[in-house]
Amino acid sequence: MVKCPKCNQILEDNVKFCPYCGFTPSAGANKAQQRPAPKSAPAKKDVPKKVKRSGGLKDKLSKLFSKKVIIAVVAAILVVVIVVLLCATAGSGKKDYTLFIKNKELYFSEVKDDDSLKISNSLVNNSKYKPAEVDTFSQYLSRYCHVSDNSKKIFYIDSVNSTKGTSTLYWRKLTNLKKEPVELAKNVVSYEISENYKLITYLTLDGELCQHNLKESQKIAESVSLYAVSEDGKMIFYVTDSGDLYLKKAKETGVKLDTDVTDINAMEDFSSLYYVSNGILYKKDLEGEKAKISAGVENIVAIYETGEVYYIKTASSEQSLMDYIIDDMKEIDEKTEAPVQPKQPYSWNYASNAEFEKAKVQYETDKNNYEQANAAYTAKLERDKIRQDAAAGPEEIVTYSLFIHDGLKETVLADSVYRNDYEVSYHTPVIAYKTFDSKSISKVKISKINSSYEVQEAVEKAFVNSVKQYIAVGNKATLIENTDACRFRFSEDGKSAYFLERNFATEDQYNLYKVSLTKEKAKNPKLYDSEVSNEGFELLQNKKIKYFKNVKDGSGSLYINKDEFDTAVYTKNTYFHDDTKTLYYFAKWNSKTQTGTLKTLKGSTVESVADKVHIYQVTPDSTVYFLTNYSNSSYSGDLYSVNGKKATLIDKGVSGIIPIYNKDIYKTK
Repeated sequence: MVKCPKCNQILEDNVKFCPYCGFTPSAGANKAQQRPAPKSAPAKKDVPKKVKRSGGLKDKLSKLFSKKVIIAVVAAILVVVIVVLLCATAGSGKKDYTLFIKNKELYFSEVKDDDSLKISNSLVNNSKYKPAEVDTFSQYLSRYCHVSDNSKKIFYIDSVNSTKGTSTLYWRKLTNLKKEPVELAKNVVSYEISENYKLITYLTLDGELCQHNLKESQKIAESVSLYAVSEDGKMIFYVTDSGDLYLKKAKETGVKLDTDVTDINAMEDFSSLYYVSNGILYKKDLEGEKAKISAGVENIVAIYETGEVYYIKTASSEQSLMDYIIDDMKEIDEKTEAPVQPKQPYSWNYASNAEFEKAKVQYETDKNNYEQANAAYTAKLERDKIRQDAAAGPEEIVTYSLFIHDGLKETVLADSVYRNDYEVSYHTPVIAYKTFDSKSISKVKISKINSSYEVQEAVEKAFVNSVKQYIAVGNKATLIENTDACRFRFSEDGKSAYFLERNFATEDQYNLYKVSLTKEKAKNPKLYDSEVSNEGFELLQNKKIKYFKNVKDGSGSLYINKDEFDTAVYTKNTYFHDDTKTLYYFAKWNSKTQTGTLKTLKGSTVESVADKVHIYQVTPDSTVYFLTNYSNSSYSGDLYSVNGKKATLIDKGVSGIIPIYNKDIYKTK
């Protein structure tokens, strides 16, 4: 598992973006929003094909509904209440309210008020939506519902169509709930809110990029496929379907910057933009000319405020398994023909017994020769089958090369990145990656194999045996002897990294290593602990490493920095509250009832919050909301809140709790 650095949700390993907040792994960057590709606008032939790593509503819904989201709730029925906690910044305005789904609609309710206001009119309006996916949809919904820092405004979506990837965008005042909501736009696929909550930038399904100032809407451009907007909403980089890149400032008309653009990354402060045009990576300072960084670039991996940028170049070639076979039997097989089977002699075909006996002797000789020739011919046919199978295709093989530009020069870190597999730090220019050496894969003689599968196995074995693990600090790469290293966790200050390595002598247990990082190299990894589970492994506040041991049925002993603090702890659904330095977790989790004891760990003190809890969430001001008395038949329970010792009942018949964070830590970028 990994932890999203933006919203702190726990994610599956190797995810390309966070399904809860949309954060993508380009450190320090303002990633572009992307609309679903229009069917009527095919890409230019001279534009490199690529999979863009950030998307609109349709892209993210399709990803969410196609995989299991790791949350501690089972499939729920949509008619049951789903609560979305709206968490304002601590100390700003009222915070005691909920946004929840009931009878397929969105409701707003103050905690101390029995009355609830229905906000949406048709929250889910397409028949393909499955009730069993309600929890996944609720997590996604939290990304598109926002409350202003002063708790006076709410922005939300209605009429969500997961098939088309669209929704209708609304806003309304929370200080006057009797006033009707204001519709901002229909067919919206993504949107951004300015830091003062007075300017909304949004993209529609047909490619219209617009801005709304809560009074009227202004169209910025048409046929837009990508865009990135500044915090104040006054500057926008956008790319059209034809690949033209524009910059729009305040009330000015958009200025064309370049053509054939396929990827853009803006710095958080919008001081500069990195983008790929016709395979060339450029850096464009806001007030300066563009500067070429490198050619043949496929996509940007990560950019940093200190000037470093990691990026990928690709090379493609057509290969087949025949490229790994030495056909040492080709000439012989070309001359080998199917033998003719000799006819068995019978006595009535001969005039004398002596002639018959002579024919029998000759038949045995011919039979032996036939069997040998037939065996050779059968082997030839088998080799022909190997040739046919191995030559099938040929397939296009893409090789990924990893580069870094430090602001002054380009350095190649790896000519061949293993399966395009890398893990990058979001805070400092540090990256872990595996390489492979295609030259180390030796060919196999066709006379020594019985099937194309043997070739494939030999190639894969040689491929894996050639893999090497590296950690690069900036442009300085260090070889790590632990080739099976995985799940790297980097400290925010860039001074250390942790990783796991499978201990194949034991089942589902790993060795935990720590690596000290300097500006020049990664020092030799040192064994930090052993028999560590691969579940629940994460860094807390840059210095504390949390992990589990003795895990069975999803629960085990909780460790932080080698110290054991509790047993029978559920490895999933742990949450660390940075401000209070408190870890929240489940103990004695019951998989049948889907409940456990909710506990906290602060310093060395362990305390229980509540028993038989199904799911919980913690707000920025440390209010804990949790479901108890949960029923597996109705998929619902009682919702409580607690901020101190006494818990308060909020509502009954609740099936899930999903937070909506304040905009400072939870953005739609």
